Amino acid sequence: MKVLSKLTTIAMALLLTLGAAAQSASMLNMARAELQKRGLSEAEVAERLMDKGIDVYSLSPSDYPKYQGEIMATLSEMEAEKKNARSSAENAPVAVSDTVVTSAPVAKVTTDAEVEADKINEAVRAVATKSESDIYGHALFTDNSLDIFRTTDGAEAPETYVLGAGDEIHISIFGASQIDMQQRINSEGYIQPSGAGKIFLKGMTLKQAREAIGNSLSSYYSFGRDQFAVTIITARTVMVNIFGEVNVTGGFTLSALNSAFNAIAAAGGPTEIGSVRAIQVIRGGQKYDLDLYAFMQDPTGKMKLDLQNNDIIYVPTAKNIVTVSGGVQRPMRYEMIDGEDARDLIEFAGGLRADADRSFLQVERYVGGEKKFFEYSLSDVLSGHEKVPLENGDIVRMRSVNQPMENYVTI
Repeated sequence: MKVLSKLTTIAMALLLTLGAAAQSASMLNMARAELQKRGLSEAEVAERLMDKGIDVYSLSPSDYPKYQGEIMATLSEMEAEKKNARSSAENAPVAVSDTVVTSAPVAKVTTDAEVEADKINEAVRAVATKSESDIYGHALFTDNSLDIFRTTDGAEAPETYVLGAGDEIHISIFGASQIDMQQRINSEGYIQPSGAGKIFLKGMTLKQAREAIGNSLSSYYSFGRDQFAVTIITARTVMVNIFGEVNVTGGFTLSALNSAFNAIAAAGGPTEIGSVRAIQVIRGGQKYDLDLYAFMQDPTGKMKLDLQNNDIIYVPTAKNIVTVSGGVQRPMRYEMIDGEDARDLIEFAGGLRADADRSFLQVERYVGGEKKFFEYSLSDVLSGHEKVPLENGDIVRMRSVNQPMENYVTI
């Protein structure tokens, strides 16, 4: 992620509320406008935070969510103190000789710039105080489940990592030959170890590159397959543009170790209506679809998760949101795609609880502006004997065997 250097304390504090996703000078100006609006100076805020044991300048990005609430509470506390101090000063009588003169209130003149700053600050606070979405999958991007790598420190490149120009690799041979070398993939996509030929690696996964390097160096050195290692020392950085239904849009500079999902987390995650199943990665005129649910069910599946320079990630609006309640392991809202039915929904929800009533499944749906209820045998749905297509806004209910029926009429 691109992080602005020498941030003011207040800027850093506000960046925390945005998930550390500020990516431009305009975002920094928003934070500085908030500082001015609150009537606070950098020095006094820094001192107050230090008294509370928070050294903002030494915080790493991974620490931001931990201190977000305390920093914003400190800013509000200091703002209230300033207001109380101003109020006391304005209402205090001023002695002039033997005459007591009460100071009159001074009319505030609001400039266009201040009005615009207020609008921006409202947007900042809206992001900061936005309630957490309950669509399954959204929390993955906002609860620190995904680490966002700025450098290779503390991160190990997976076997599926795709190499590119700028990557630095370490090659070790510890057989009959003893070699320890560091190579950087050049702009033409190859390395050339001393005394060996060119080895083209650009576009290969780390696993494929290890095999290619081993095959090439075996012509020059003596070693067994278990006496050879290739690792990533420094991953290149890439520029990724993220648009659509994410909390912060724009260009992000990230380590290529990140996946497309990590990049979306760097953008603050999807908005409340953002899709997690129809995400698009646009690269060189080609589009690749990302489905978070498919990835969570099978992480080994073939999906274009790697990042390349100038990739565009687009998060569209979720089209089909269905709520499930009752006898499932994880009752909440889910995003469904074409071709999926109630059985898929139950699978996404973690399956049935042990006490689920297999004879009952109810779908609440608005048809022509009128609420209607449709009931099915849950056993038939699970066995596939009856397919129940779902529509946007549907509520799917299952009850437990110990749950009494409510709102019923006996005829």
